Amino acid sequence: GVSSRDVWAVGYAEDFGSFKSTTLTEHWDGTAWRLVPSPNPGGDSLPNRLYSVAAVSSTTVWAVGEAGFPGKPLTLRWNGSAWQVVPNACKVPLQSVTAIPGLTVDLWAVGSATTCRYGAVGWSVVPSPQPPPGEAYQLQDVSGTSPKDVWAVGYRVIDGGEHPEFAPLIEHWDGRQWSLNVSLPGQSLYGVKAIAPNDAWAVGTDGARQIIYHWDGSSWSAVPTPSPGAGRLEEIEASGSADLWAVGWFADRDFRQRTLVEQAPSRTQGNVTGHTNVSGALITWFGPESGSTETNDLGDYAVAGLPAGTYDFIASADGCLPDSAEVTVVAGETTVQDFHIEC
Repeated sequence: GVSSRDVWAVGYAEDFGSFKSTTLTEHWDGTAWRLVPSPNPGGDSLPNRLYSVAAVSSTTVWAVGEAGFPGKPLTLRWNGSAWQVVPNACKVPLQSVTAIPGLTVDLWAVGSATTCRYGAVGWSVVPSPQPPPGEAYQLQDVSGTSPKDVWAVGYRVIDGGEHPEFAPLIEHWDGRQWSLNVSLPGQSLYGVKAIAPNDAWAVGTDGARQIIYHWDGSSWSAVPTPSPGAGRLEEIEASGSADLWAVGWFADRDFRQRTLVEQAPSRTQGNVTGHTNVSGALITWFGPESGSTETNDLGDYAVAGLPAGTYDFIASADGCLPDSAEVTVVAGETTVQDFHIEC
């Protein structure tokens, strides 16, 4: 959105009877949402889908997706009165688009293993890291703070025979070239938000639970995140520099998908992280909320989304003397509490 009275949402409308889909754009004027007509260059009988939108101004809005079969990249531009198809050379369906803040002719769009840039000469492909034999890259989101600081995230599909494996994928543009990071644990990343050169966030899943990673200017690290159940986070945005919102889904006890919304810093919850000298140790807590978790192979643990208050934490392992501590959880903050278990 450009303002609280000028917001766009895009997607597609599906006709399950004919298997066709049409582009869908909606606009919020501060009072109500309304449907806005949009082109369907793939034709009436073929898919036309939008996956992402970026608003530069009230008269310059971009939406990207795919049209036709097999899917070709689709780029639409709103000129203040109507959506128009803009030719592109992006070659693959596009999953995400972002506008570089403060600039009207510097946009990035990503899809598959392709990064596409819009400038004075239109849309063109920018060389980026390509998968080795036996792998495929699927870029899902892109965000940048300047022409020299752009992040793209997604996942790698690794050929494993009947059951392929998945792993996170992060790429960074420094103004000259894209660099690749495939060292983070997990499964897939779906959303990224760049706030400053030393402040970026990525969200996704480790295959079971939601994950959040943070870039501090030198490295990416995992950040504790509340996990009400199996699922994933699919997008992250920021209101200012200190108010973060992440959205996705989780599965409840009846295996139904439920909406998941997370805010940081939380006004009611805090986190506890720490280290023990034993891998697989049991960390148990009692207080406003009770629960337990296990340390990883390095002896680290993280508990997120605890209601603010005072807790009794106990670290234990079979055949060892436990360690305990009283921990005060502060809303919006992460408390560090280490333990030493005598074995």
